[in-house]
Amino acid sequence: MATVGTLLLTTGCGSAEAGAAAVVGDRRISVATVQSGYDSILALAGPDAGFTQSVILNYLILEPYLTRAAGALGRGVSTHDAELQFQIDSSVPTPSAAALKVMRALAANQAIRDGRTQQQYNDTYQSISDQLKADGVHINPRYGAGLDYRIGTDTTLTILPEKQDWIASQTPAPTATAPSGAGEVEPSPTP
Repeated sequence: MATVGTLLLTTGCGSAEAGAAAVVGDRRISVATVQSGYDSILALAGPDAGFTQSVILNYLILEPYLTRAAGALGRGVSTHDAELQFQIDSSVPTPSAAALKVMRALAANQAIRDGRTQQQYNDTYQSISDQLKADGVHINPRYGAGLDYRIGTDTTLTILPEKQDWIASQTPAPTATAPSGAGEVEPSPTP
């Protein structure tokens, strides 16, 4: 019986991951947190802005790393800076804590980029990538297939899309066929 418990913990079904959208080191990001961030951001940006729950989760994963990196460059971003984004439109309800973290991540990312070369930006992201690898990132398959750690002009630590071929990979491989004519049944005559 102890083997089953050990198996559950080692296969990612442990209690720390139950109901989690992601686990980053010892930090757990719940599905409810992602949903509340998504709802608030959607109210601010609108449905055509391209924010998905996976994008929201991605920013929630990166926020503390981006905020620290911006601060290390002397370009710190506060929660107040994030709140200002929501004050632009008074029709937007009070944002969730998750939405404020997303806005803080966006502001920190911009602070890291502004006035720096692509190489400097990539170097900062490489450092963040190394920290994330050391901490360990586990993403619920509902949101994607994991974190893409590659750094370059197009890729900056995004959640990989879910693999769409999972159904095909579950299909059993074809078996050997019987020789021609073997096992065939004559059709019954029609009345």
